[in-house]
Amino acid sequence: MSTADDITRECAAIRDLLLAKNLAYGDSAFNPVRIFSQADPVEQIRVRIDDKLSRLGRGKAAGEDAEQDLLGYLVLLRIARKRANRGVPSGATFIGSKGPEDAAQQIQKMLRQGKAAGER
Repeated sequence: MSTADDITRECAAIRDLLLAKNLAYGDSAFNPVRIFSQADPVEQIRVRIDDKLSRLGRGKAAGEDAEQDLLGYLVLLRIARKRANRGVPSGATFIGSKGPEDAAQQIQKMLRQGKAAGER
């Protein structure tokens, strides 16, 4: 295998990880539910990167591929910055919600009913 093949394979793995997590978590990096935090996506991703680096520094990666996760967050950060520079709005897009308060009420109702947010 050539270096070019190795680069292609690693980039494809990062792409696949990001697409799988985006599907599993409902685009939470760019359209969070916003129950507690009102930070924009760029700042939220920076916090996630800080947390990941903190776990790496303390040796508490808990079996995850921390390097791959970090690369994924850096890709998301680039996307978030580009969207911000283009003026792409972000906000609460919880399915059927009219805003953060409505999304929070929906989640609280689901929790009372014993359902996880992703099961809806």
